[in-house]
Amino acid sequence: MKPTIGRIVLFAFIAGNGEIIERPAIVVRTWEKYGVQLQVFTDGSNDNHLLAPAERDQPAVWRTSVIPADDHDKAQVGRWRWPPTEKLVSGTVESTTEGGA
Repeated sequence: MKPTIGRIVLFAFIAGNGEIIERPAIVVRTWEKYGVQLQVFTDGSNDNHLLAPAERDQPAVWRTSVIPADDHDKAQVGRWRWPPTEKLVSGTVESTTEGGA
């Protein structure tokens, strides 16, 4: 599935301890060959350790020319992926990844 303007995706940062942290992002522009432009929503000052000094304490930050993760079921630093979703099937909750569905 191709991303379109206004869609919500996940963007992955890497923390200083090597942990991958994902935050929601909205697609603001698409490029045919170079990925998408994103506004990534931060968790305020809680995410300062993930950001450049000029970006700290901002509610959202720009990420440009972001390409999709190789595997949409797994976060990749600096890339976007579809958020997982859940659906009820015969009384059981199943998780899926939107882009892979």
